[in-house]
Amino acid sequence: MTKEESSTWIKPVPKKKQRPASKKKVKVLEVVKVTQRPNNLNGTKKMMMKKQMTFLSQWVRQEAREDRKAMKTIKIQSQGNNAQSKRKLMRSLRHQIQILEINLIFMEKKIRD
Repeated sequence: MTKEESSTWIKPVPKKKQRPASKKKVKVLEVVKVTQRPNNLNGTKKMMMKKQMTFLSQWVRQEAREDRKAMKTIKIQSQGNNAQSKRKLMRSLRHQIQILEINLIFMEKKIRD
């Protein structure tokens, strides 16, 4: 190789090896289905309760679905000092707390009846 050739020849840059993505994911809190219905109520009240319950169980299922989606995107390592991911994590946790509170209310109702 002459001097001119060596100046124009570019060394190939070695490719950077990608680090494998971490496999640790956030644990999803188990969602308890809201399906318990009190039996000792008179007709109209019973119907109202049924409607309310089905609506709520649908809502809980929807929330759980959204949470699972959110959980797939949030990995606890990515949380770090990143404000946006912290907000995401907090939001999904808040959702789960709401779900668990609803379940608690219904469990208490069932015990009372």
